Amino acid sequence: MTILGAALLVGAARADTYLHRGIESGDDASAVAHQTGRDLGVSRDFRDLDPTLLAESAATLDAAGVRFVRQPFVWAEIEPEPGSYAFSDYEPIVAAMGEAGMEVVAVLQSAPGWAAAAAPPGAMSPPADVADFAAFAAETARRFPEVRIYQIWDLPTFPETWGGRAATPVAYADLLRAGSAAIRDVNPAAIVVTAEVRPARATGDGSDLAFIEALYDAGVTPSFDAVAIGIDATGTSPLDRWADPTRVNLSRPVLVRELMTRRGDPTTPVWMTSYDWAADGTSPPDAGTRLLVESLDRVRGEWPWMGPVFLAADMATTGSAAAGSTVDPFGPAERAALVERSAGGSTVAGPGQLPLDAPAVAYSGDWDDETVGDRRVRRTSRVGSTVTIAFEGTAISTSLRYGPSAGQVLYTIDGQPVAGTEVRDGASVLDLGNLIAVDERVVLAAGLGTGQHELRMTLASRPDAPGVAVDLAFGGATILQDAPVTWPVNVLAGISVIGIWLGVRELAFALALGARWLVRHRQLDLGPPLSGWQPRRRA
Repeated sequence: MTILGAALLVGAARADTYLHRGIESGDDASAVAHQTGRDLGVSRDFRDLDPTLLAESAATLDAAGVRFVRQPFVWAEIEPEPGSYAFSDYEPIVAAMGEAGMEVVAVLQSAPGWAAAAAPPGAMSPPADVADFAAFAAETARRFPEVRIYQIWDLPTFPETWGGRAATPVAYADLLRAGSAAIRDVNPAAIVVTAEVRPARATGDGSDLAFIEALYDAGVTPSFDAVAIGIDATGTSPLDRWADPTRVNLSRPVLVRELMTRRGDPTTPVWMTSYDWAADGTSPPDAGTRLLVESLDRVRGEWPWMGPVFLAADMATTGSAAAGSTVDPFGPAERAALVERSAGGSTVAGPGQLPLDAPAVAYSGDWDDETVGDRRVRRTSRVGSTVTIAFEGTAISTSLRYGPSAGQVLYTIDGQPVAGTEVRDGASVLDLGNLIAVDERVVLAAGLGTGQHELRMTLASRPDAPGVAVDLAFGGATILQDAPVTWPVNVLAGISVIGIWLGVRELAFALALGARWLVRHRQLDLGPPLSGWQPRRRA
């Protein structure tokens, strides 16, 4: 019984790890500040499309809920001679994606011959001098002020992208440090993402994890805003929750998150800048669509530390789409499912910190952006201005400014006031008046049921001073999610503990009897034996 109980207890512990590893609530202790939101992206080179097909492709991606396009900016073609830049192939792409409401992630890669270190034919080369790369990065930022996201190189751990041999972390750290500083000098609001790293597909050799660990050793943390990884999970289930360095599946980012947290960096997001996955040939026709959408929902609902996920379409440096066709990396079923998901997905926030300009945040009235120190807020002084947040979670908190000029906030959850609060005009009341200005995190609702909810906040004047000007400064929100249901694991653990207790009890009882510490009693006292009694045959 003891052995069985111990086995059940070990099984419960392993089941808990398997089911819940990587899941976080999104609370402030480990909350990641997403500067971009967490919406869907696509990795693809669009330079082969004419303006008409480019516009049609942008519209198709936008309809499927795509908000980011990861576009390689090939240095070797942009600056064939020192100081001579040709961005004409990229200007239409940035413009078309911007018009469709998408952001371009500029992947800076591949040194031109005049700046390259020695490399075998056909291999992308790193620069011999990182100062040349820094100059190219700065010029790109100057030419495209509307582009705010830059990724420094692509797949440096692959020999074919780093001059025939894998980059050393120190060499890449020097490139990242130089490129990041140059971009931020031109655009201080730029978001810099590390190069995508991924393990060898066949082996899961852990090279990606070792490379990221070495970047932290190199002290390059101030030079990036997000850590990028790529996952080729073809042939595995998107719902496979086993995270192991030797295993390449959708759960691999959990290992990166644990590494970053262990290195004291829990507030930096992980970006999956390339996600390759395909169902095997034995799956039903609709299985691929269902599992793809479920995998994206898993990322969004369980990992508040994960930023955008980019579905891999074509990351080659030359386009490969058929001439005269619109780029659509999704099949009809996938596109329809993603469109349906987008209708209630990208405009509904999941767990984690929510940027001010996320699609899930809607404003009405007059609002102005304002920067205070390193914090950005949105402020309104018009009574009746509202901010509405659609979210999925069990609690929501907001960053609000108390102060002498702050007014009152009337707020509702799903159109109803929150229980236990002061109510006016059918809404809960929060008075932000204070002698000094101070930003505070305020939990507006907790203990909500699972599913979608809506928070609506409206600036109201103070009843005791209706003519006094008031304002509302909103600094963002944090969506929290209670831990998932764990009763099956708890029941298994409880049974195992009872089994261990019973086994120990029986063992102790047996030892006590053997040592004659206990006397076994009969249930029925038979009395003294009869002397001389013998059985006889009945006559």
